[in-house]
Amino acid sequence: MGYHVIDLVLWYFGLPDRITADLSVAARPGREYHAEDTALVHFSYDSGLYGSILLSRFIGPKTEDLCLVGSKGMVHLERGRIRRLTNDGESSSPCSGSKPGPRPRPHRSTTSAG
Repeated sequence: MGYHVIDLVLWYFGLPDRITADLSVAARPGREYHAEDTALVHFSYDSGLYGSILLSRFIGPKTEDLCLVGSKGMVHLERGRIRRLTNDGESSSPCSGSKPGPRPRPHRSTTSAG
């Protein structure tokens, strides 16, 4: 549950200096899970960067996205799309090099050993 989002945070920003989490195994009464069904993770860095991740098995819609908020605006990453927004949530200028749709796969060269 949510490991892709956590992996993105680690990839872009490195290991946090502090992490706090609240976990639940009973977000939906009557459901039995062998793992947490909801987690709220807060993380921070000595540089002043901080954030939160909400992971859930049942809160809809089922999406994986990352929203980075700064003093000059936001960057919203979702599958195949990057959007730049003002702090009011309005669309801003496109991100440099950003194109909608999936990223092209790298070309694989093949050689034959004869």
